[in-house]
Amino acid sequence: MDSDKITTITDTLAAVPVAELTRSTAARRVAELASESELVVSCFEHRVRLPLPERWCPDDRPDLGEPPGWEAGVLPEAKYQSFCHDRRVASFHPGHRAKWMTHELCHGLVGFAWRPDASILFHALAARLAEVLPVALWYFFDEIDLLRCPRHVGSGALFDLLCPACEALAGTAHPRRPEGDAFREEGLAFVRREIARTKESITSGTPLPSRFTTLDLMSDGLAYAAAHGERLRSREMGELVERFCGAGTGHHESLESLMARIEELTAYVVDGARATALRGGRWRWIAQDLGWRFLQIRADSEGEIVTVLDGLIDVLAGSPGEDAVTRAIVGYEALAEDWEVPLPDDALAVGYPLPRGYGRSVQQLGDGVASACPVAFGLLGDDAGETVAAFTLEDRLERRPVGRRFADFLERHAPTSPVTMVARYEAAVTHAASRDAAELTLGFDAADITMVRLASGVELVVAPPGALDDEVEDATGAQLVAVVRDTDGAVGVHALSDAAATVLARLELGPASTTELELPPEELLVLIDAALIAPLRWGL
Repeated sequence: MDSDKITTITDTLAAVPVAELTRSTAARRVAELASESELVVSCFEHRVRLPLPERWCPDDRPDLGEPPGWEAGVLPEAKYQSFCHDRRVASFHPGHRAKWMTHELCHGLVGFAWRPDASILFHALAARLAEVLPVALWYFFDEIDLLRCPRHVGSGALFDLLCPACEALAGTAHPRRPEGDAFREEGLAFVRREIARTKESITSGTPLPSRFTTLDLMSDGLAYAAAHGERLRSREMGELVERFCGAGTGHHESLESLMARIEELTAYVVDGARATALRGGRWRWIAQDLGWRFLQIRADSEGEIVTVLDGLIDVLAGSPGEDAVTRAIVGYEALAEDWEVPLPDDALAVGYPLPRGYGRSVQQLGDGVASACPVAFGLLGDDAGETVAAFTLEDRLERRPVGRRFADFLERHAPTSPVTMVARYEAAVTHAASRDAAELTLGFDAADITMVRLASGVELVVAPPGALDDEVEDATGAQLVAVVRDTDGAVGVHALSDAAATVLARLELGPASTTELELPPEELLVLIDAALIAPLRWGL
């Protein structure tokens, strides 16, 4: 890859892990055009999703109005309400795999179709089209020269399976593989088929499906239109498009225009043909994003609040830039002092840095820490707020759960603190990896036990005394334990003898012969029975 291109990408999308932007040739091309378009990336866990106005919620779905909360260190993402095609902000969810980054950036480049008199069918077909290239990128174009581990090479996208070995390899090289041409042709056929079926749907006036394995973009489009229908028909949506979505900013007035954009970008992503970057720049996208949040708040407001918000929206739309964004923020701070509106810390928590120190929600991230590491959070006492605020400032885009990131933060700043040990232990339990079903099924039946390895999903961690009853005072009596999530979802914490702990610590470094490990037979049987070790190979 051209080193200048890497510099350009990392300068513009500086917070994003480089490997996610360079994992394949197709991903790199998406990243380059997204960089040229100055698209914005938002951390999902730092961004506060504002409650939907009641009139925007479907009659039978009141649950869509309130955002979901943290569950054991995971902030769920509502499939349709968390994502809007009309936003030029790509979401980074720490709990999602690396493929999502260029998928999200691709959405930003494709854009959206909208017109004020559009029917539900129009909105459903627009939503379907908006997914065509991002989905083709995920299942086909990203796979053309993507490295995968020996178990999955040539398999293509793994659907619901997450393979850590594949994730580690992605982005390390781009060799041309024999199956690459097949992925290319299948992806192009998928795009052509979806566009053709959309045209048939327009002509027939009927939503016509086209399935790929378990995927049906027409069904997804209808679900998106159902969830967003009232929002898409609202006065506020019309104002967003009129005031923030000029020519070349990703808005298409017709489905035909959106189809042409998809075809243009497909040729670019697959073959490197010329494609047009979006016009507007970073601060326009930020102004648009903030403007929409103000429009959403206004939809649930009345009187003087509406007047003030209209003025702030005028500022953002008039000359989108850092100065306008700063003035709008100052104006909202003043509004929040006088009226009951969402607090600035929530309204301005967009998931990326804003002027005046806004952009990231300390409260929301703190709730995540408390859900993942409740004992450690409680032990912080009066220092919890200050500690989480410091963590929020340091927290970067990383595909790791909040508990592990927080434990790492404490390790950097207070490595000898008992709280750090507790956080590390709690994070290991809360975010425990799952066992490998194949390993459990095969066990040690007909296995070659001369060479063994640490079983998949097993993690060694120090368990401090009193970690689960808020009585941690020092590290005296701390013990190394093995943590792993069983197939039923329950987390097992296995106490280890000194000999077993030594052996498993050695196996963390890689496979070893049972002779080298010098483990007594009875201790070896304990590890086998607990499925903490696995053979390298099995016989027939």
